Amino acid sequence: MKFLLEVEEELWFPENEIAEIEGLDNLKELGILDLSSNKITEIKGLDTLYNLKELYLVDNKIKEIKGLDNLINLNILSIFGNKIREIKGLNSRQNLEYLNLGGNEIRVIEEITNLNNLKELTIYSNPLNYNSVKTIRSTNFKIDY
Repeated sequence: MKFLLEVEEELWFPENEIAEIEGLDNLKELGILDLSSNKITEIKGLDTLYNLKELYLVDNKIKEIKGLDNLINLNILSIFGNKIREIKGLNSRQNLEYLNLGGNEIRVIEEITNLNNLKELTIYSNPLNYNSVKTIRSTNFKIDY
């Protein structure tokens, strides 16, 4: 996936058999990116997307949450239906308001209570352990599990 565009606010590429996130470096004004239902295995290539507010990576093959460090304005992250086992890499996402981690392989909830602006967490269809359920029940945001 390569782009020559320099100004684009939204990109929607679901169901395109994309295996790698690349070629987005010049899209500094990109606000919404949807790469759902592709073949992406790793979150990378997003380092210059400082203005990204919404990221949809639903139904891919992602195993780990990483590559989000520079996405300081991210409000919505949806990575439902992947192969994620642990919640890591979200601590610095202080603007995150909606997080969808449903349909993964997560057993333990960690790093969620540090997200002060989080309004809604979707975590259903994960093999959560009992202590994780107790942890998320004591939070101030809406939970779908």
